[in-house]
Amino acid sequence: SNPLVDPPALMLQTGEQMVDVSIQVSDQDGDLDVIKVKHVRGGQKNELLAILTLDQSSVGQFRTPTYTGNILIDTDLARTITLRFVAKDRLKSKNRIDVPLPVIEASSSWVHIGPNSGKINAIAIDPSNPTTLYAALPSGVYKSIDGATTWEQVGTDAIARPVISLAVDPDVSSTLYAGVQNVKSCTLCGPVGGDMFKSDNGGTNWNASESALENIDVFSIAINPQNPNTLYVAAFSRGVFRSTDSGKNWTPSPTQTAGESLVIDPISPTTIYAASREGVFKSVDAGDTWSVSDTGLELNDIHEVSIAIDPDTPTTLYVSTSFGLFKSIDAGVTWNVIQATHSMNAVAVDPLRPSTVYAGTWFDGVFKSVDAGETWEESNNGLSTTRVRVLTVDPVTPTIVYAGTLNSGIYKSGNEGETWTPHSAGLPSPDVRDIAVDPVNPMTLYIGTNGEGVFKSVDGGNTWESTTTGLSTLFINGLVIDPVTPTTLYAGTNIGGFKTEDEGATWTAMNVAGFSVSTTILAVDPATPSIVYGSASNGGMFKSMDGGGTWSQIETTGLSSNHMNVLVVDSSTPSTLYGSSAQGGVFRSTDSGTSWSSLGFDGRMITSLVPDPTSPGMLYVGIGSGGGLNPEFRAGVFKSMDGGETWVPKDSGLPIPDEPLSFFTITLVVDPIDSSILYAGTGGRGIFQSGNGGTIWEPTVGISGTVNAFAVNPLQPTFVYAATDRGVFTVDRALTQAE
Repeated sequence: SNPLVDPPALMLQTGEQMVDVSIQVSDQDGDLDVIKVKHVRGGQKNELLAILTLDQSSVGQFRTPTYTGNILIDTDLARTITLRFVAKDRLKSKNRIDVPLPVIEASSSWVHIGPNSGKINAIAIDPSNPTTLYAALPSGVYKSIDGATTWEQVGTDAIARPVISLAVDPDVSSTLYAGVQNVKSCTLCGPVGGDMFKSDNGGTNWNASESALENIDVFSIAINPQNPNTLYVAAFSRGVFRSTDSGKNWTPSPTQTAGESLVIDPISPTTIYAASREGVFKSVDAGDTWSVSDTGLELNDIHEVSIAIDPDTPTTLYVSTSFGLFKSIDAGVTWNVIQATHSMNAVAVDPLRPSTVYAGTWFDGVFKSVDAGETWEESNNGLSTTRVRVLTVDPVTPTIVYAGTLNSGIYKSGNEGETWTPHSAGLPSPDVRDIAVDPVNPMTLYIGTNGEGVFKSVDGGNTWESTTTGLSTLFINGLVIDPVTPTTLYAGTNIGGFKTEDEGATWTAMNVAGFSVSTTILAVDPATPSIVYGSASNGGMFKSMDGGGTWSQIETTGLSSNHMNVLVVDSSTPSTLYGSSAQGGVFRSTDSGTSWSSLGFDGRMITSLVPDPTSPGMLYVGIGSGGGLNPEFRAGVFKSMDGGETWVPKDSGLPIPDEPLSFFTITLVVDPIDSSILYAGTGGRGIFQSGNGGTIWEPTVGISGTVNAFAVNPLQPTFVYAATDRGVFTVDRALTQAE
C-alpha cells in the first residue's frame, strides 16, 4: 500500500524556481527505496524532476523518515507533481499519488474587525467645547474632538497604567487630570511613578505628581469650580487628598474617611461629599475635617458607589448603590431609597434641568426620571449591553448624554436617553480568548473575552453586540458551538460552565459539584454533540451525555494531572481525545477519556493541539516556553503522522525565542479543506502561514499582539479569524492569492 505522505516542503511563488523538497513518509512495510518526482501537465505524467533519497538523520525515536532532494519546478507549466514510490525489491509494484503544488503568496494581510469596546471608567467633557471629550480606560486616556464619533489614545508614553478617573479644569480646559491604578495593585503596569497625572495641552503630554499620591488608586477627582487650583481626589480606604497648587503637592485628610466618588457644592465649594462602600462622608471646611453622613443608606463592600449633586439646590444629592438609588434633601443628613428594584452603579443630574436624573445599573441598563426620582422609566433603546458604569450629561446641550459601559464602550444619546447609538470607533478592542463560527450561517460569529463577556456578530464582524444576559461573570476562557444545532453554545468561565440555546441571547449556569469553579476548557463530540467534555481548575475532568444537563467525573488514569489545559476531540474518530495537563505533556485517550497514554513532551507547556481534519492520525502540537514548567525546553511546533507515536519538528521560519525562559505561546489551525495550509499565531510576534504542512512558515502582515485562538469559515475556508489580545482579525486568503 502507499505510504502515508506529508505534503511536499514547498512555499512556491509563480514561475520557475529551484526548491528543496522534503517529504515525510510513514512506511509501515519498511521496504521503500526512493521516491521519483514528476510533473503533471494536462493530465499526463511528464519529465522526471528528481529522485528523492532517504535522509539517514531523520531515522530514530520521535522522528519520521524523510526523503529529500532538489527539484526545478515551473508553476506556470504545472501545479501538480506525481510521487512514485519505488520499493527496494524493484519487482514489486510502484505505487504513486498526485500531489497539488501549494502556491501561496506570503503577503496575507489581516484586517482588524473589532469589536471596539472597552471598560469605561470615566468620561470627562470639555466645558468650553463639549464636542471634546476624554475617556478613561484600563489601557489609558482616549480623546475625541468630534462629539465621540471617533477616539484616539493620548499620553501613551507617560501613562502606562489603567486610568480610572478624569477631570477637566473648568477655567482652562486644556488642563486635565487623570487618576490611575497604583503600581502595587497593577501587575502589568509600566514604570513606577505617581498615581495622579496632569496635562496642560489637552492630553498630549502628561506629568506625574511627585508628592504623597503614590501607591494609591485615584478613584475620583473633583475641582473647586470657583478656585480650580484646589483639587480633591478620592483614594478609597486611604481617604481624600487635597491640593491647593493645581496638583503639584497633596495632603491627606486629617480625619478618617473613605471615598470612591466626590462632589463639591457648586455654590459653597468648601462643602464636599465623598461616597464609598464604607459610607458617605461630608466636610464643610474644604476637607480639613470630615463626618459620617449616611443615615438611611444601604451599602455593601462589593459594588462601586457614585454620588451626584443638584446644581441648583445643592442640599439635594443622589447616591447609587447595589441596593438601589438613594436621595437626600437635607445635605446628606438623612437618605431615602427612591429606586430599589435595580442594582445601581452610576447617577447623573441634568445641569440645566436638575429634575431630570439618569441612573445606570449593573444588569438592567439606564433608567430616567423627570421628576427628581419620584418615577422612573427604562431608557435602553439602542443599548447592546445592560451594564452601565458611567453617565455624563453635556453641560451645554443636556439633551446629549453619554453612557460608559462595563464591556461595550461608549454610547451616546442626542434625545435625553430616548435612543442610544454606539460611539466607540477608535477605542481599544477586548482581549479575545476564543472565537466560534456558526457552521450553518458562518456570518454569525461569537467571541469570548477576558473581562468583557461574550460578543456576537451576525454580519461577519462588521458590527458586534454584547450577549451577556445570564452570565454572572465576564471572564470567558473558551467558547464551543454545537456543530449540529449551532443555536447552542457552551462557555467556560472563571466560575464554571454556562450554556445558551438561543444564540447567546440568554445563558444559564451548568452548576455541577466540582465543576462550578474556573472551567479552563470545553470540547464537544462532533459526531454526537450531546457529549460534552470539560475540565476545571481545581482538578478533574467531567463528561456530559445530555448537552450539559448532567455531568459525571471521569477517572483520568494515566494523566500527569487531572486538570487539563488543552483538550480536543478527533473529528475522524470521536472516541479519541488528545489533551495536555497542567503539568505539561501530550496525552491520548482512545476510550472517550477514561484512560490516557503519554505521547511525549513531558513537562513541556502545550499551548495548542490540532488534529488534521482530513488525514486521520496526523496531528500538530504547539509548545510554549517560559510558562513555569521545565525551563530548559524551548518553544516549537511538532507534527505526527501516526497519531502521536512519533514526532518531527515543524517550526522553520517561526520566531522561536532563543532563550527557553522567554514566555512564548503558539496557537495553530489547519485549513479544513486543504490541510497542507496552516496558520500559527504567536505570543506577540504575529501570525505565520504554511502551505506545506508546517515545513516552512512565512510571516503574514497586518496583525500584532498575542493570538489566543483561530476559527475558519467552514463553508468558505479561505476566510480565517484570529482571536487576539487586541480584538478580532480576519484574512481572506482567496483575495490574497488573486492579488
